[in-house]
Amino acid sequence: VPQHTLSFIKACVDARTYPDLFIYPGHKHNVAGKDRIHLYEKITRYLEEELEY
Repeated sequence: VPQHTLSFIKACVDARTYPDLFIYPGHKHNVAGKDRIHLYEKITRYLEEELEY
């Protein structure tokens, strides 16, 4: 896990916030293949749960 990610998580813990974070091993910035499907499903679920219709 890149150092920036670890620093971000530490800052969240210090601020008592809870990030919704999912790391896709083997991908850098572009999530591809079956992992991309998972990512879009995760985004959709998040929006459905967090946004009121």
